[in-house]
Amino acid sequence: VGAVDAVTVPSQFLAGSAVAAGFAEDLIRVLPSGVDTSFFAPTPLPDGPPVVAFVGRLVAKKGIDVLLEAWPLVLEEVPAASLHILGEGPMASLRDTDRAAVHWYEPDVTRRHEQVREHIARATLVVTPSRTGPDGDSESLLLVNLEAGASGRPVVSTQHGGIPEYVKDDHSGLLVPEGDAEALAGGIIRVLRDRALAERLAAGGVEQANTWDVNACAARMDDLYDELLARPRK
Repeated sequence: VGAVDAVTVPSQFLAGSAVAAGFAEDLIRVLPSGVDTSFFAPTPLPDGPPVVAFVGRLVAKKGIDVLLEAWPLVLEEVPAASLHILGEGPMASLRDTDRAAVHWYEPDVTRRHEQVREHIARATLVVTPSRTGPDGDSESLLLVNLEAGASGRPVVSTQHGGIPEYVKDDHSGLLVPEGDAEALAGGIIRVLRDRALAERLAAGGVEQANTWDVNACAARMDDLYDELLARPRK
């Protein structure tokens, strides 16, 4: 720890973990990796039956089981909706259970970024029901929320980890308590039934994502390197 000149973390949430690990608070810099806003560019919300998109690994901390528990509640209020899940992982066996209006997509490693962009573009909203995993694993940032925002898609996510730093509740998305299927369903239903709200959150997402453009974030990292290199060597 004593030989370290700076510690970079992607969120204030993770900064707290770095302090708990023994790093001095004044060494810590919050520098997220950022989102490519030229690649994930805003498009109009699609017309037609609403589509809810999930993008992420099928692991406990992503809350996919909570989402599947919430989904029947969504269909009760918005029967035309469908849920499109893009992901792979240890919880992939969930695909084996027949569920109404749920569509599963396997990641294509040869075109990952293009596939994520297309998946988001087809959606009315993006849902990220992350929660603390059984092993204590948490989200430090969750880049897909910024990718959704940059694409002009409202987000329904959770008050978990570093997420609230990059999704402003009622501005670029709606945040609900983690692990609460009923609250998650309520957030999804609210956006799907209120086009004006969806449009407002979509605009807020674009605005917030622009704050974290990858080029601006890379420039901040360059500035840190310049600062460290300019210091007298010990």
